[in-house]
Amino acid sequence: MSEPLPKSPGCCRSALSLFASICYLMWMYPISISDTITCHQPKQGYVNCQLEHSSLPAFWSNSITKFRLLDIEVETPYNSEGCDISTLYLKTDKGRKRFYYSCDTSQVNIDTNQLNTFLRHNRKSYLQIKQHQQPFLDLIISSTIGIIFLSLLFIPVFVWNWLKKNIQKIIRGIRKR
Repeated sequence: MSEPLPKSPGCCRSALSLFASICYLMWMYPISISDTITCHQPKQGYVNCQLEHSSLPAFWSNSITKFRLLDIEVETPYNSEGCDISTLYLKTDKGRKRFYYSCDTSQVNIDTNQLNTFLRHNRKSYLQIKQHQQPFLDLIISSTIGIIFLSLLFIPVFVWNWLKKNIQKIIRGIRKR
């Protein structure tokens, strides 16, 4: 008569439940931030803009600010974990407004050049720049990947321990046949 196999540990079910919960939350509540600036230039040197800042879920914030754009300024105040965080500010008739911040300084420089060109040497009457960030989703994804990776590391340990514990029973079962 053979003995029943041991049940799988509860930690596997818990990890699977946690993973399913995180996937459900990411699907139900996508968290993202976007900044969009839309500018019109009715005449040379006079630029009217609208800055829209949205956070999802939408009830968190969705604000629209209208202003006259006077100048652009970029600040890179500190280095965080090997990343120069740059913030693009808009100097307006209503004060200084933060457009967005990013670790991608090259993208900040591209957007700064586009805005400066539009403001000073423009041949177009319309410009729109949109920046989209998903900081919380990125955190959840990287945490999930870490949990999966650690779980995969524990599978060989679990199998090895199970084999050490049950190898004698398996050998006896084979010899009896």
